[in-house]
Amino acid sequence: MEGWIKVHRQIKDHFIYKDSETLHVWMHILLNATHEGRQTVLNGKVVELLPGQMIFGRKKWSRDLNISESKIRSRIDLFVEAGMISKISNNKYSILTVKNWSEYQKNNHQSSQNKDQQNDQSDSLEITEEVAVDDQEKSHTDDQQKTTVKNEKNVKKDIYSIFEFWNEQKIVVHRKLTGKMETATKGALKDYSKDELQEAIANYSQIVKDSRYYFNHKWTLEEFVRRGLEKFMDGAVARENYLNGTQGIAAQKQEKENWRDTGRRF
Repeated sequence: MEGWIKVHRQIKDHFIYKDSETLHVWMHILLNATHEGRQTVLNGKVVELLPGQMIFGRKKWSRDLNISESKIRSRIDLFVEAGMISKISNNKYSILTVKNWSEYQKNNHQSSQNKDQQNDQSDSLEITEEVAVDDQEKSHTDDQQKTTVKNEKNVKKDIYSIFEFWNEQKIVVHRKLTGKMETATKGALKDYSKDELQEAIANYSQIVKDSRYYFNHKWTLEEFVRRGLEKFMDGAVARENYLNGTQGIAAQKQEKENWRDTGRRF
């Protein structure tokens, strides 16, 4: 990629400057954000990128930055929570948007042709063109931010629905939705739908309450989302794995999990 970006000296006072990996990921975002609207082809589909946007993939970024996928993901989530970027995802890719991109990155990338013509243009014309470009970029950014706010509200709604569904199962009933539960569930919703998560919870509830199955360990919602989700996503497989008389390796793993859980904090 050609050209350059602006980085204000005030970045030294920002929290991202205190951690080298966090700063590394943030600089990678700025350097990969497109400065002009463009189209790209991804998985056979045309994707339109607006100024300040980029395609995000944890695996590729992990290879490019030599930082683990989990750390990449946590930094991206941190930037979203801090209001520095927004993220829109589907089941194939994610698009990151640097908020207020046009405010501090405008006029960084002018072609040599535009620079040659600049001497022949009047000051008033330059100002008019600058305002027009800024208004257009701001309009695109505002539309993108409105979509992001709507998506974030939908995610919060799904998180609370999952929390209520969990309590309805009466495995471990929580008095309130904690920040840790919300963060864990929000992370799971990036890979699974609300219905898929509720189905996994229902599978777990059925097995843990039924004497025909030897799995009887009661997780909290946060523990289930972080550690048990994959085990109960497929109900038929879970019922076969934990049916009495089929313990074997699965039973040994369960015993180890129960032993590790004895020292957990609530």
